[in-house]
Amino acid sequence: MSAARESRQPDRQLDGVWQELAYGRIIKIHARGFDLYHTTKLLCYRDPTGTDLALDSRYSHYELAKGGRLTLYFHDLGENTRRFQNGERFRRLPKLPAACVDSLSTSEYRNPVFIFDLFWQTFKDHYAFFSERGIDWDAVRSRYRARVTPSSSHDELFDLFREMLGSLNDGHVHLYLGTKRHFQAGRNVVRENLQRAFEAQKSETNFGQYVSAWAGRLKATVSSGLLQGPVHRAANDTIWWGSLNDRIGYVNVYLLTNFIENGGWKSRSAQLRLVDETFDQIFEEFQGKSAVLLDLTHNQGGFDAASELIAGRFADRARHALTIRPILTKPEKLIVYPSSRARFTKPVYVLTSPITVSAGEGLVAMLKPFPHVKQIGERTRGYLSGILNKPLPADFAVSVTSQRFTTPDGKLLEVAGNEPDIPLDVFPANDMDGGYRRALDRAVALIMSDILASHPR
Repeated sequence: MSAARESRQPDRQLDGVWQELAYGRIIKIHARGFDLYHTTKLLCYRDPTGTDLALDSRYSHYELAKGGRLTLYFHDLGENTRRFQNGERFRRLPKLPAACVDSLSTSEYRNPVFIFDLFWQTFKDHYAFFSERGIDWDAVRSRYRARVTPSSSHDELFDLFREMLGSLNDGHVHLYLGTKRHFQAGRNVVRENLQRAFEAQKSETNFGQYVSAWAGRLKATVSSGLLQGPVHRAANDTIWWGSLNDRIGYVNVYLLTNFIENGGWKSRSAQLRLVDETFDQIFEEFQGKSAVLLDLTHNQGGFDAASELIAGRFADRARHALTIRPILTKPEKLIVYPSSRARFTKPVYVLTSPITVSAGEGLVAMLKPFPHVKQIGERTRGYLSGILNKPLPADFAVSVTSQRFTTPDGKLLEVAGNEPDIPLDVFPANDMDGGYRRALDRAVALIMSDILASHPR
């Protein structure tokens, strides 16, 4: 584990109890590693899986300030550690609160009524968007708690929780019952349209294979006929690029993670280096281009550091892009800084769709403050908040969204998504295949019109 002074061993002055300021967690650091506790107004309890681990198994970098304030970072990204991620901030406590319990395995906590209460309280304390999603969570409790009895089975409880969460329409909210059952709360309009198209045809009987074939056809749209010259692929096939014509370059970022095959938690520095190297190649090829079309229509997210790195490759100067506020603490500004490597600061057109989600939406939001960037296409999905994972008794677990992302002028992006400057249908319900190609062709025509209007040859 590294500190600001580059020590590779956890510093023993970190030993003790630290309370996080944003996400309802306490860590107890000791010679064996650390114990993680979760806090709600109902209960403080030890995490059943992440206990007695080496501190660097969860965090890679720390900063200890005078006055007993500790900041921990998930990834040690060298000089970009602080720039590309928000640290988790803690304050020292004299001891672990007496109310904290070491296990949820006793009969008291495995009682279905108690599990319901802790589930409800976890969302009450940490979920940030009840108002925006039109949910009265107190009324939900009143409606559902009476249906739970001490004899309710785990499957019955899961079904009830699923019903409670379904109305949130939040794709970053997850419910788990061990590895046996999983529910994701958000709607996907494109997937729903594909489901209807699947049900209307007879040749394919497996929906998953139908969706895979559809996605393959969209990639073939790019690789066959769209680009003039070769299609370049890099970063484990997540980034494609080439020339639309002699004046417009094309980049498609399909994901913001998995840039290395089997790339895991500890490889993120290496993944970012590969992204940087890829954009070095792209911009060397695009030196003579007048504009770039950045296609994020398929981007289903990844990690925010990749979004910030890519945004910096298009930055003209440092600009305030987002304000991030965990609901329990003060807001922090996210500033996009120009990369020290090659950049493209001529016109950039970012093509989006309802598939564009999570860190993909974050990338769009980080690019929009730049005056040479325009978003075209469809509104993004509106799931930007980071995921806060919370274990519950009896092998239940949930993921909660607790960060509010707003634009510099105060517009909340959760639920609403990023609204395009120039609307274009990308995946119309009546033509899920052809709409994408038409959107690309319209984007090229629009870009050429702008180029010729401002820089005629």
